[in-house]
Amino acid sequence: MYQMIVLDEITWAFEAVMEDGDVCRFFVLDGEDRCLVIDSGVFPVDVKHMTQEHLKLLGRDKTPQGEEKPLILANTHGDMDHTGGNGSFDAFYLTQTDYERCHVNERFPDAELIPVVEGTEIELGGRTLRYTLTPGHTYGNTAILDVTNRTLFPGDIVQTGNIFMFGEHRCPEMLKESLIKVKNMKGEFDRIYASHGQIILPPDAVDQVIAAWDKVLNRE
Repeated sequence: MYQMIVLDEITWAFEAVMEDGDVCRFFVLDGEDRCLVIDSGVFPVDVKHMTQEHLKLLGRDKTPQGEEKPLILANTHGDMDHTGGNGSFDAFYLTQTDYERCHVNERFPDAELIPVVEGTEIELGGRTLRYTLTPGHTYGNTAILDVTNRTLFPGDIVQTGNIFMFGEHRCPEMLKESLIKVKNMKGEFDRIYASHGQIILPPDAVDQVIAAWDKVLNRE
């Protein structure tokens, strides 16, 4: 169902093909003290157990003190193809907006929401992640920056695949501002790991998305 892709010795992607032929990914970022999953894929599988087994195979399931390494979940946004495995976690990071507007609260009522705001940071031990609010694709859409390793996880707003901008969860009037916000962050990251389409993108991929969105706005 999922194919694992090694991005570096402490970062992996799990990729699945959806019914429409598009690929959807979630990511695993390992730290010294904790391990983070970014999004949880399209299928309602036990993502937490799957990730823990992977860490055991690599010998990365323990902290330097020999304790079992905690595994936490951070969502970029609330769409179903990014939250399919949320039910295998007791808690997850997400904006309050998407928790409600994308009905994540209804789909996973037993899991605790850890609400994120602009600048929310997650420390993994030698690896810091930081949230940036980027509404547009959804009202509560976010991008997650791996500050330590200079890598951006933008959710769906930067990719080579189709970016869906229709339906009740979308706010197209805010997308351009969010894309410019990400563009202004380009000095903070060297690569983009995309959730759909081509997996590794250069920082200037955001400029191509802006140009494409401008064509939409100009009815081209």
